Amino acid sequence: MKSVFQNIKDDQLVSVYCDTNCPNTHLTGFIGAIFDDDVIVRHISKEGLYDGFIMIRTSDVFRVDLGGEYENKILALYTIKKQSHPMLSFGDSSMETLLNFCIEESLVLSLELLNCTLTGFVLDFDETKVHLQLVDLNGRKNGETFVMCDEIVSFAADTSTEQDIRCLYYETNGQGAT
Repeated sequence: MKSVFQNIKDDQLVSVYCDTNCPNTHLTGFIGAIFDDDVIVRHISKEGLYDGFIMIRTSDVFRVDLGGEYENKILALYTIKKQSHPMLSFGDSSMETLLNFCIEESLVLSLELLNCTLTGFVLDFDETKVHLQLVDLNGRKNGETFVMCDEIVSFAADTSTEQDIRCLYYETNGQGAT
């Protein structure tokens, strides 16, 4: 699928299907960056709103739609609502790119592993592991964890779910949402 992504224009909205168990489930957005084994999707909600960034493995993708009625509708809403995505500083990998972005902007991310999802703030990372301050769905600290990078299936940064958790975190900790 990497070759398919390479032929998609920067301003072309796509729907990407990654879950063969739920074949109607997809991500819609712009392809933000293409790496050897994965891509970063500049995700847009079904309401046409900015919805963060999602990293997916190209090997998990089984279908890519573009130029259809749904994509045209979402693009129109995104444009009408004057939405945009922040620019990313690209690293050597999608993981490095998004983890640095999360650290610089103090954003919450969700790491999807095979059997669970871990949500929190990135404390540190290197090429083999990610160190997270875990945060529960109510914005409360929930310990720390180290995750091996090769166990991460996908991850989302600053989607509406993570934005809500971040707001609750700062409210819970007396700092107010930023």
